[in-house]
This record gives sequence, structure tokens and C-alpha cells, in this order.
Amino acid sequence: MKTLCGIIGGAVLLYGVWLLGMNYVGHERNQELEVMRAEGFDAKVDIVYVPSSGVGGREVSCEVMVKNIGTIAWEPKGKDGSATALGQFEQSAVNRMVNREGHGNQPQGRAPLTNSFPVGAVRQMSLTFIAPVQPGIHHMRLQMVNEKEKSGTHDAEAGRWFGNTITFDFVVPDGVSAAAKG
Repeated sequence: MKTLCGIIGGAVLLYGVWLLGMNYVGHERNQELEVMRAEGFDAKVDIVYVPSSGVGGREVSCEVMVKNIGTIAWEPKGKDGSATALGQFEQSAVNRMVNREGHGNQPQGRAPLTNSFPVGAVRQMSLTFIAPVQPGIHHMRLQMVNEKEKSGTHDAEAGRWFGNTITFDFVVPDGVSAAAKG
């Protein structure tokens, strides 16, 4: 009985630590959204089409409607070297970005603006990303991002995400990958 109580107590403790981490991440994210709103960045993103499954390692496309509900126009290239785009990444169980090796903060998909996006404007945007190779259920996230360029690539850690978030699960079935298909 003591062993069972110890196991249950340990599980409850781990769950409590996980919840605290989720609250911290949520608090951190809310602060970031407030900063972006204060700077004039805000967006309303609605799903037109997001895929539910696909072949691992192959390109996948999704469509969303985006409205600039902020107080400034978004530019494809800002004076400070920043760029605004629709961004996509895989989200881990603790609300962190997952790169192809399963850790870190590596961006996975971007649909950069091609021209100015004025306040109040609504546009349909397409985004293409590479489906995860690993079979299973992957938690994906779409959101607008303003990020600084770093050595010719956009750096997710320097990026500031804004507006509402579209989340969806994407399934890669067992044995269905680009490598298996040839």
C-alpha cells in the first residue's frame, strides 16, 4: 500500500509541476501578446482549410483568412529588418516549438507578406510546410509572426507571435512517409 501511495503521490507531483509550467508558459505568452498589441500588432485568423493527415516528409498546404485588427499596417520588410508572416510550427505537450529532432525552437513554415497589409484589410493566405516524418498525432499551430532576420533565415526565437492562434492536429499514419513511398 505504501508503494502504491508513493507512486500515486509522485504522479500527482509531476502533474502539478507540469501544470505550473503550463501556467508560466501561458502567462509569458499573454505578456508577449500584450506587448505586440501595444505596438499596434494584432490579427484575427480564421481557418479556410487545414489538413487532418498526410504523408510524412511531404509538403502540406493550408489556407486561412487573416484580418489586420491592429493599429498599424504590416510590411513585408520593416525599416528595422523585421518581416511579418503567417507562421506554422509543431507544438509540444508543454506549448513549446518542436524542431524535426523533437526539441528546440526551429520554425517550420512561413508565408511571408508580399506587400503592405493595411489596418482593417482581410486577405486569404496560403502556407505550405513539410509534414513531420514521425508517425503519430502532431499538434500544429498557425499564427501571425513578426521576426527579425538572422543570417539570411528567420529566427523563431527573435520572432514575436501575435493575434489569435489556430491549432489543429495533423496525423502521419504508420508506414506512410515520403521515404516509404519512394
